[in-house]
Amino acid sequence: MPSNKSAFYRYLLIDKRIANKYQPYPNLEEIKSYIEEKTGQNISTRQLEYDLAEMKNSEVLAFYAPIEFDKTNKGYKYSDSKYSIGQFVKLNQDDLDSLEMAFEILDTYKGIDVFKNFKVAIDKMNNEFSVTKNHSALEVENILQPQINSSSEGLQWLNILVGLVKEKSSIKILYGKFSGEKKYYVLSPIILKEFDSRWYLVARDTKDKTIKVFGLERILEIEKDESNYELGDFNSKIFFRNVYGITINTNAKVEEVVLEFETYAANFIKTKPIHSSQKIINETQNGVIFQLDVYPSVELKNLILSWGRSCRVLSPADFRNEIKNELQAALNSYN
Repeated sequence: MPSNKSAFYRYLLIDKRIANKYQPYPNLEEIKSYIEEKTGQNISTRQLEYDLAEMKNSEVLAFYAPIEFDKTNKGYKYSDSKYSIGQFVKLNQDDLDSLEMAFEILDTYKGIDVFKNFKVAIDKMNNEFSVTKNHSALEVENILQPQINSSSEGLQWLNILVGLVKEKSSIKILYGKFSGEKKYYVLSPIILKEFDSRWYLVARDTKDKTIKVFGLERILEIEKDESNYELGDFNSKIFFRNVYGITINTNAKVEEVVLEFETYAANFIKTKPIHSSQKIINETQNGVIFQLDVYPSVELKNLILSWGRSCRVLSPADFRNEIKNELQAALNSYN
């Protein structure tokens, strides 16, 4: 039996086509065309016949699908009209409740085009497995209220960029910096990353071959470019492994950033770590000392400043002085 995911997807498609009461008795060619339409991949008649045999007889699959060829109508049918592979996907009530809750949470993203596909997929699952809603949308809203800012600028590019990343297509963008400067870039788009309710494009600059990050709200134009797409050896997990936030100074290095939080504030940091590398160095009656192995990024600096007197940078010295100068400048602004 083929062990890949595409084989199981074919079984689901075969099941759906045979069970379609509006187009009954499909022949091999009709089932084959349906699979190719849905998957975008060619399938041989021999493979389809093998799949049908597996669905009927495989002890590993254990579907034992009652597939029969109807000689009168010259097509396939289920001898048991109530049969469906869906009955073999075991979902208990907790699973159904979780699926329903996921559906309602995704519904909060309905203003963002790229998430509409997720909502459609869950709609299909609801129909396929006959999920019965136990809660109204209003009830779910009163239980869970995720922070969604679907009106943020730049989200109109999200769906377009998802498609271009999947296509591995080079692009040309006009980017407007907050300083007012506007500049064209030719890029190989790699991933889209969200941080603090803002979306960013991570891409390789075709000109200097470096990885750069662009805020979607500052992209003014996007068009395809004929330049060769260059992914290179980029690995997002490695690239962002020691990053809090989204930006990396090309001249920066990973530092052991040591922070001391007052006891009350430390409880928040314990329960919601700043970074995966976070560890406790020492605890006293007055506070907790944490260590992070990260780049001293703009986002990390802003986080530390947001805690005010509840957080002190102990090291490295240059980062400590940078925070100290920022706080002093803030104090001076009140004079």
